[in-house]
Amino acid sequence: MDLWAWVNDLERRLRKEGHARLADLIDRIPTEVCNDRHDRVDAMVPEALALARSLELPWLELFLRHWWLQSRVLHRMDATALGDAVGLLEFAHRDETRACPQSVCAVQDLASCYGFVDGPGFADDRLEVSREALARIDPSWPCFTCISSEQASAMRDQGRFAEALSFVDAQIARLAEHGEPDAIFDFPRDRVEAFIELGRLDEALSFIDTCERRGRNDAHHRVSRRLDRARVLARLGRCDDAKAQLPAADEIAETPLFYWFWADAAAALVARSALDNDASLGRVLHGFVERLARQGVGRTTLELAELHGRLALERGAPHVARRALAAMERARDVLRRPLDALDRIARLRAAIDAHPAAPVPASSIGEVLATVRSGGGRDPERDLLLLEAARARFPESTPVLLAYAGCAAVMELHDEARTALEDHHRRTADDDVAIRLAELSLGRDEVAVRRVADAHRALAKHDASRAIADWILARDAHARGHFAECRARLDRVLAARPEAVRARVLWADAARRLGDLPGALERLDEVVSRVPEGGGWDWDRMLVATQLGDFARVRDSARRLGFELEGEGPIDEPWGICRVRFDPVDAEDERGGPLEVWAARTGPVTARVIEIARPPHPLRYGDLVAFEATPLNAPPAAGEDAQRHVWVYPWVATLRQGDYRAFEIDGVHPGDEQMKALETALSELGCELQVMSGDEYFVRDGVRDGELPGVFAVVAIPRERGLREVHDLLKRTTSGLPHPLTWIDLAREAGDSDAAAAHLRARDDYGL
Repeated sequence: MDLWAWVNDLERRLRKEGHARLADLIDRIPTEVCNDRHDRVDAMVPEALALARSLELPWLELFLRHWWLQSRVLHRMDATALGDAVGLLEFAHRDETRACPQSVCAVQDLASCYGFVDGPGFADDRLEVSREALARIDPSWPCFTCISSEQASAMRDQGRFAEALSFVDAQIARLAEHGEPDAIFDFPRDRVEAFIELGRLDEALSFIDTCERRGRNDAHHRVSRRLDRARVLARLGRCDDAKAQLPAADEIAETPLFYWFWADAAAALVARSALDNDASLGRVLHGFVERLARQGVGRTTLELAELHGRLALERGAPHVARRALAAMERARDVLRRPLDALDRIARLRAAIDAHPAAPVPASSIGEVLATVRSGGGRDPERDLLLLEAARARFPESTPVLLAYAGCAAVMELHDEARTALEDHHRRTADDDVAIRLAELSLGRDEVAVRRVADAHRALAKHDASRAIADWILARDAHARGHFAECRARLDRVLAARPEAVRARVLWADAARRLGDLPGALERLDEVVSRVPEGGGWDWDRMLVATQLGDFARVRDSARRLGFELEGEGPIDEPWGICRVRFDPVDAEDERGGPLEVWAARTGPVTARVIEIARPPHPLRYGDLVAFEATPLNAPPAAGEDAQRHVWVYPWVATLRQGDYRAFEIDGVHPGDEQMKALETALSELGCELQVMSGDEYFVRDGVRDGELPGVFAVVAIPRERGLREVHDLLKRTTSGLPHPLTWIDLAREAGDSDAAAAHLRARDDYGL
């Protein structure tokens, strides 16, 4: 049975029977998995499972549980899902599910899970179950590819790279014989890994480039290709190209499957002096190691920790390498068969012993803290070494402890920071220590935060100190989006600490998010009256006052911050170009992420959107928006051109809508002169034309069987402008062109069905 034919038939039946929500979930869950939006998968699957079980649909339950494991295991490397994988395999072999076309896929889920626990250690078992599964199916089954890939992975874990590649190519040939000519693009990981290990780098790069053109185009595969290209290019010595391909570490943070590939590319660049081997790289690698370890991953954790430790030694940080060694030893205990793990651990331990830490000169508390401050956090590994020595000499010093905990947190050493803070807090009940301890868990672990708050409330000696417990809980409530609770707790803080400035600022932010703008402004006015110098609260005040139309207060806070806004009333000044990121609940880009658009700043916290979003994305062109003044992106790095840096700000509110409609224009490029004439003619009707395509866009030349330069554009039309008027203008302006431009949706909505039909034919003729 064709799996996706069954899924599509089931979706149609469910919609017909009134179960549209379940049908939507069936459609969305695989897409979200393939685009690495795993938080959405985790939110949707329990609901879908409950609905499937209520309708007694065991095949659908199997389908949903399999796709959840695809997310948890094959993308996120969550080896703690082993019990669920075993349970799914048992469920797949029941009488009511055995015939389900998804049933064999449970073998892959389980084998992959064992592979992530200990790939080489379970290689024989994975080979056996893969061969058994393949013996029961043929290339017509959708899981033929997945099980074949699992067998190839097990072979690579045994070091049989050439055999694995030959096996995969044989399976591709079998699929081609069954009518799957593009089957080669279903095995990108298997072929690239084999090519790299066999030193066939040019073939690897050529294959990656071909996959870019003809392979899968979901978010997961796009990122995977970038990583693989970076790995290959770095090995070829094309380091600038490799760095351009390597994603930022936070781009892959929620897909641990990518961790090793990212680290491999980074190490190759470090080896060629093309990437700094610094504390920032160490922090990333430590974070990777810790997450994989928490998820029960053995072999990859051990190998990644070894790489982390080796790089730490190369940059003179043996204290960091010792932590990596400890991670290797913990990972060893997870392995089914240690194989070479003991030798790897011994080699790193010997290297650390041969590289003793430089002695840290004893000094006063003030000197240590001044040294750390003078570094500005540029080398947290050095700071950590200094602060560890200072803690040993001054174990009762709260300032030293707080500096150490902050540095450890920056280094992703959260458990070490937590242990030190908890011990000190039990002995001192210090307010700042309680706050720092809670900050390790704010917005992530409500139970841990509440434990800190309760402990501090019990240990505190007076009301002002006990109010710190409410301050901690208020911040956690704010981080979790519980703004009413946040505000209520801050009321108690202010009752005990009436002069607290930060509590007022947070209260105002919670009020703004609850829609209480007057209340927020009142609190911010209180802050301004108490603090003579300008600060971040003035930016908050300008944002709230702008939304309320109180431009006198906007100008007042601007003056407090040191700049003058001319005139009165609404502010509309040229403040440069920026980008505005909308809440993904309101607007998503084509990859499902938050929509970002170009905008022209008109004041401290306002901008006018100047980018036309391509349909069907929400059109924001011409909107006047308010944004938070704290940018979402980092400042320009050293050596980066600050003039070319563009700040990205989070959207807060739309103050005035542009009220446009957008339509696509596609076809053969008529030449720059004709495009300019078209743009001018449209502007006379108040329309804006923006070209989206570049020089790489070509369309089919149906006459000479070749290609022609193409153009893809979007036109924004004011809502009060008649569509027929714009349509007729386009017809007149383009009537003499040798090749047509098309605007199918605009022609259709303008009521010209003949033109719409002609444009549809042109779309097919030119492959638009």
